[in-house]
Amino acid sequence: MEKVRKVNENLENLTPEIVGEFLCTFDTICHVNVEFSQWSNRTLFKVLKSSPETFFQGLEHFGVDKETIIREIEEPTEEVDLQAIYTAIKQTSVPVDTDTAKKQILNSIILAAEKGGQQIK
Repeated sequence: MEKVRKVNENLENLTPEIVGEFLCTFDTICHVNVEFSQWSNRTLFKVLKSSPETFFQGLEHFGVDKETIIREIEEPTEEVDLQAIYTAIKQTSVPVDTDTAKKQILNSIILAAEKGGQQIK
């Protein structure tokens, strides 16, 4: 819970370390605790929207399980502006080694939008 709280408190000043530590919590997240799962999922979308470049830095440099993160993105626990998040990520310049991750995340946002009846342009 401390990692999620730290991200929310530092949303305007996120570092790759803060984001990476937060993303690593999805490997061990307790899905039995619905409140915590929803809070973590909501925070993930805040990070994607406000700091997409820092998100990719944290994702790549902390050994995060990308498949777990992709599944989280495909299943938002509440309504989010997926178009705004998609646009923010698409405009991000990422190093070549993270380009594949960027494509996977963009595709997971498209899938989440389709599930929620939204259309990404």
